Amino acid sequence: MFKIYSSSAGSGKTYTLTKEYLKLALRPDVKDDYFRHILAVTFTNAAANEMKNRILKNLAEIADTNEKEPPLLDELVVELYGTLPGTDSFQTAKNKLRDKAGSVFRTILHRYADFSVTTIDSFTQRVVMAFTDELGLPYSFEVELETDEVLELAIDNLIEKAGTDEMEEITTILSEYYTNTASEGKSWNQLPELLKDFGRNLTSDQFYEAVNAAQELSPGALRAIRMQLLAYNQQVEADIIGQGQRAWKLITDAGLDETDFAYGAGGVGGYLRAIAEGNHGKEAGTRVSNALNNGDWYGKKTPLLVRDIIDGMASELGDCISQIFTIRDEHGRQMALFDCLLPHLQKLALLKQMRVEFDDLLRKDGRVHISEFNKKILSIVASEPVPFLYERLGTKYNHILIDEFQDTSRLQFANLLPLIENALGADHFNLAVGDGKQAIYRFRGAIWIRLWPCTEKILKA
Repeated sequence: MFKIYSSSAGSGKTYTLTKEYLKLALRPDVKDDYFRHILAVTFTNAAANEMKNRILKNLAEIADTNEKEPPLLDELVVELYGTLPGTDSFQTAKNKLRDKAGSVFRTILHRYADFSVTTIDSFTQRVVMAFTDELGLPYSFEVELETDEVLELAIDNLIEKAGTDEMEEITTILSEYYTNTASEGKSWNQLPELLKDFGRNLTSDQFYEAVNAAQELSPGALRAIRMQLLAYNQQVEADIIGQGQRAWKLITDAGLDETDFAYGAGGVGGYLRAIAEGNHGKEAGTRVSNALNNGDWYGKKTPLLVRDIIDGMASELGDCISQIFTIRDEHGRQMALFDCLLPHLQKLALLKQMRVEFDDLLRKDGRVHISEFNKKILSIVASEPVPFLYERLGTKYNHILIDEFQDTSRLQFANLLPLIENALGADHFNLAVGDGKQAIYRFRGAIWIRLWPCTEKILKA
């Protein structure tokens, strides 16, 4: 069974998780060390410590017959032994539960390393430590938490290598970037900062799949794609401008200008002149539509001779405008997409080399960035059977309890999912608690599942 508990802040989610943990650890049919088979994960160290304290405090209070009975005691007796308050069997069950709580409490203290209430990152690091050989990691490594500092050094190394024979493609891309930014009148020395901002995607769970897919393309291939997109947009722009120039030539050859048309520079004449002069993105507006659809090419004060000239060319001018509209309808969305992609393709072409420089800096000092853990574990859980994973960990988890589920990234959940599926396959209880309204980590790929508020949704395997 997989139970998902969702409710608002202050409604008892942590209390619920603590109670479910105690129900599993204090079951009358399991040994005192059964807590070794329960994995409770949360998001921060503070939350993990709080959960541990709650569990131990409740165990101590239940076991202490000299203290006032905790409210949780009666609930656990009813749910674990199926007896009702006020009966002889209820008091007997209560005594048994107190004894059991005392034994479990002492066992946890003696075997505290097996008390698996931890953060997701700590559990992931533990799995990484068990598979250092398969993951190609040094047996003794340090966890690197900083991103910007390492990324900045990696980018400096990348730029310093420009001009060498083995970095020919990278050199070409850098040269193009500096040339383009200089020709646009922008500051050419912004590249390191732009690359650093873009390079943060390397350590993001949210963009893990996209970054991996992009790195399958060589810098040269990405450069070629960029040139194709540029050529496409430039051709569409040229087609639009060409229709504008065709129309404007008709107007000027007849000795007219935009002032001879309705509304002057703000009407159809001004629109066609702007297109002809290169403003391919100029919006048509109602006045242009009225000229095309209703024949409103000129105003009431326009001289008869000018009217006759405009009427003679109106059909061809209308065709030019229709062609512009058709080109925009057929290619506008594609152009908009390419315009969004083009500013990033040069940086994307450098991303693979940034990854190389980033990893080299860490490996020289025997460090592994914390963001790599979830990514590396994905390769393990996707290829190795769960029993082998448990064999390496030295513990088999029958129950996975997840706190603050709304802040769990998709990659983190993908790493936990095989363990949950294995537990569900054996008909064991699993739990996730959270509140979508409190999700604050969407920027790094948190799941943000909108669970039903104040309800429990039960999914059976």
